[in-house]
Amino acid sequence: MKTFDSIKSVFAACQNFSNLQKVAKLQTSLVDLYQSMGEDEFLNEFIDLLKHVLIIYKREPAVERTVEFVAEFVASFQQREAEDDAKKDGEEESAEESEEKEMHPFMSKCFDFFLTHHNVSSHAVRFRICQIINKLLSKMGSEAFIDDDLYERIYRSMLQRVRDKYPLIRVQAVAALARLQDPKDKGCPIIAAYLFLLERDPSADVRLAILSNIAATKKTLPALLGRTLDVKDSVRKLAFQVLAEKVDIKGLSIAQRIQLLNRGLNDRSDAVKEECLNKLLRRWFIQFEDNYLTLLKCLDVENSSETAEVALKHLIQGEEPKLLLQNFNLLDDSLMLDEDKLTCESATYWKCLVLHLQALGVSGEQHLDKVLPNLTDFCNFTRKYMFQQQAEETIEHQLESEFISQQLLTILTLHDHSDEAGRRVLTQLVNDLLVSPSISVRLVTPIMSLFTKLHKEEKERTQQVVELIAEIQEPIMDEQPSTPRIEVLSTDEQRRTELMIAKTRVQLFELRDALEENIKQQDFGQAAEIKSRIVELEEKKESLLATLGQQQQTMQDSQPETDSVIDSVMVRFKSLAISEALLKDLSLKATFTPALHSLLQTLIEPGIQDEDPAMRQAAVKCLGLCCLMNEELARKHFVLFLQVAQLDHEDIQKAALQILYDLLLIYGIDAFSKADHSPPSGVEQEKDDEELSMVSDESSIVDAKRISSSILSVLSELLYTEDSEKLSIATEGTAKLILCGRITGSTGAQLLSHLILLWYNPVTEEDVKLRQSLGKFFPLFALSSRVNQECVGEAFLPTMRTLFKAPASSPLAKVNTANVAELMVELTSAAHCNPAAAATKNITAESVHDTLARQIANEVLSEPESFGVVTLCTALTQLDLGLNESASQKDLLVLTDKMLNVLP
Repeated sequence: MKTFDSIKSVFAACQNFSNLQKVAKLQTSLVDLYQSMGEDEFLNEFIDLLKHVLIIYKREPAVERTVEFVAEFVASFQQREAEDDAKKDGEEESAEESEEKEMHPFMSKCFDFFLTHHNVSSHAVRFRICQIINKLLSKMGSEAFIDDDLYERIYRSMLQRVRDKYPLIRVQAVAALARLQDPKDKGCPIIAAYLFLLERDPSADVRLAILSNIAATKKTLPALLGRTLDVKDSVRKLAFQVLAEKVDIKGLSIAQRIQLLNRGLNDRSDAVKEECLNKLLRRWFIQFEDNYLTLLKCLDVENSSETAEVALKHLIQGEEPKLLLQNFNLLDDSLMLDEDKLTCESATYWKCLVLHLQALGVSGEQHLDKVLPNLTDFCNFTRKYMFQQQAEETIEHQLESEFISQQLLTILTLHDHSDEAGRRVLTQLVNDLLVSPSISVRLVTPIMSLFTKLHKEEKERTQQVVELIAEIQEPIMDEQPSTPRIEVLSTDEQRRTELMIAKTRVQLFELRDALEENIKQQDFGQAAEIKSRIVELEEKKESLLATLGQQQQTMQDSQPETDSVIDSVMVRFKSLAISEALLKDLSLKATFTPALHSLLQTLIEPGIQDEDPAMRQAAVKCLGLCCLMNEELARKHFVLFLQVAQLDHEDIQKAALQILYDLLLIYGIDAFSKADHSPPSGVEQEKDDEELSMVSDESSIVDAKRISSSILSVLSELLYTEDSEKLSIATEGTAKLILCGRITGSTGAQLLSHLILLWYNPVTEEDVKLRQSLGKFFPLFALSSRVNQECVGEAFLPTMRTLFKAPASSPLAKVNTANVAELMVELTSAAHCNPAAAATKNITAESVHDTLARQIANEVLSEPESFGVVTLCTALTQLDLGLNESASQKDLLVLTDKMLNVLP
């Protein structure tokens, strides 16, 4: 390699070399020039040549190689100085060794130049200086140090640059500050700046840079978790990667673990899902020494079973069946679990293992016999467990045993039911479980799923269920009407109490882990505080358990002859739960048999009038399912559902709302607008029959329109409710009705306008379900046909007028009207609706945009000084108008001339 006799020749050569050996030789040549020239002369020429690089903003390869070379060369002074000090230390030990080492003068002067010019007007220079400082700090060894003055200058300069208006400069400044942050300092200003930018910086590149560089502490953990909901896929993916690499699973609460998995598993990006499963979940699994049961315990499988099962299925996928069987060595010789080993975690793993082996097909069948016992034996095992556990238990243990029972029932559905003897035993078990008063209502659904699999013929299944319900109710048939009623505990209230108990248990688990960790670290002060907190939570848990059990005690103490009264209430409630499960499994085209009519008259309709809200709610759901199968029944009870949706208990209102939208979706609004018109009894015989028929038909049409108008009015009012759950139900239901063509014309346009306003309204920002459903609905509806685009076009002006006229106190005043207009223009574009038209630009003269252009132009002319004129004129420029000569184009030219004359 040739020698270089000037700094300029070295700078020219480094632009073309990426080979490490060649770069090292260039550095050696530059060091030789430094030693042969005076320090000041070398520095001046070095800086002059570097200035040519600093003014280039574009990231060209030659420039990037030069920057890398410069940073490597400047940092090499510190490295050589450290090597010289090491040699001196080997030769002698002196008092100077304890003194602070000073930075090499050349490095110090380079830093001084960079920090002096970091805030120049040229964004290219600011970017390159931040980039070089970042590279310099990263190339300085782990043992390197800088004096306090230089630290302060770098810190202040880079904090200024993280607020630069150019994202690339902010990225480099963020990276430069990484080595200066102090995770142990709770008030570290660098970490504070990182957290501020992580939440508010509009550039995804900046957020990515912060995620890569920020230290993981208790203070920064919430921000890291928050980035898993970032709008950019790349940021969410990196957030999961950082959490996997920097945060131990024990540093997360159980709620945070479940939250992370839910976000990752439900993310719309496949890359984010892969990162969550292959990096985060796999890392947690390794931390628990590949123990599936321990991992499930840390995920609280009882209260988050769906998430835990998805995670477990991913982990066991691809594993050798033999290895999975070795990890599950809890089964005895009869392939059963001992009572002390039968936990929520082991039952869940057992079920998932059976499902996995069955999914493998032929390769898994040979291993299935090692984990799946004989059907008859397993039925006996399940019977013994379920009836024994229900006999005498505390509320807490009862909830746990119900979860385990659900897993056992699911395993029963996975058995081969072709064995006639085993099938008979299983059928008897299912019947006994349904009839038994000791089996909880919460277990009805899994039991009925098993019942459905055993009895696949719908008519036969319906008849048998009706007979079972009659058998269940037989002991209470002789109950006197005057018998005092006792309210059953509301399912929702009970569930809320159970969730509070589960939450308290989770907190206790976390605190016990923290207590153990503090004891290991001999932090006894903190351990004492945790201990007192554990005592408080134990008392709270006992109080909640007492509250949950108080209802049964109240029923026992409040009335004479309590046993028969309690049984009467619970039996009716369980019968309704069984009916609901049956009706859900029946197809909508199933015949409404006499058995179902009997069930409707004897159980469901009386339940609608019951005093207990939980009983009424179950009855309303059953009646709704019946109406979905029978149009005449639906017309008969439609008004009842309207009344319930407006006047009853909140939970019952929500159930009735869902039924109303389902009925309208299946039968249409016209089905409920029909009215029976018979002539009055006093009509004279000589009346002309034809005239009477015409009058009756006209009256029917008027009444039908009136009823349809009333129904649509009620649907519109539902979109103004303040209850978020009701609003979500109403929004989703209205969107479905519009999408399926059940609501069309001007009414459809009005409702569509309201849905668009709901989507943009800041009040619904926290309602993720509502926003996601509307985000899917708009393009799906508008871009499916020309008629639908015309509906969106009809909704344009009413939507914009509402936004323009929104008072300052209204949340709609904060909506960006330009974004709304742009969305609606996109939704009405013929190019999106018809891809062929986009390629040829052969858009017809009668396109939706042509019509919309005339309407917008007339709106502008009607109020030329209006607040929204700028938005409307901008929307006009975004329209894709037809190219063919037509009358509409001539009209547009006339309107354009008028606007030019009127507008300032």
